[in-house]
Amino acid sequence: MTNGSSQGLFVVVAIVIFGIFVFLSYLLFRDIMSPNLSGIFKDGLEQAENNLINMVTDNPTINSEISIEISDLNFNFNKLDFDSPTFPRLSENINVTIKNLTDKELSYKVKFTAEGRGLFIGDIHTTDINSIYSTELEKTINLKPNEIYQFDFIGILNAQEYESSRPETYSINSSGTKI
Repeated sequence: MTNGSSQGLFVVVAIVIFGIFVFLSYLLFRDIMSPNLSGIFKDGLEQAENNLINMVTDNPTINSEISIEISDLNFNFNKLDFDSPTFPRLSENINVTIKNLTDKELSYKVKFTAEGRGLFIGDIHTTDINSIYSTELEKTINLKPNEIYQFDFIGILNAQEYESSRPETYSINSSGTKI
């Protein structure tokens, strides 16, 4: 055997021995490692929870005719859903109240926009996954004089994309166009 082939054989044997060592370590210590790894991840989530307590929502009055009030969006990182088919996520219901401030009937197209990486909004009653994971939601409403209209939609945060160092960049905004 030449020097080159014995060195190659030595490298192959070293890799095989190292692989066996890693495999045996995994088999022996996997029960011990799982709680430690989950504890590390949980600590990270608890730190992230302190950065995202309330998301900013705007509550505009449009044309002095309607006002839109959006409930604060409070994500609880202790309720992180790891069983989601798409990504680890947090979801919360968002309550919207739209008030007609006039004595006349009004029709408006109201648009809600989710701002921030990994933040989505959607219709709470839909089963279409594409409409749940959207950054925009539009709703046409007809309001009677002085009527108060309420509905809910869902806010979803992709925990993998959440930027905990920039919580101020997350918000849900609304706008309305008279029809």
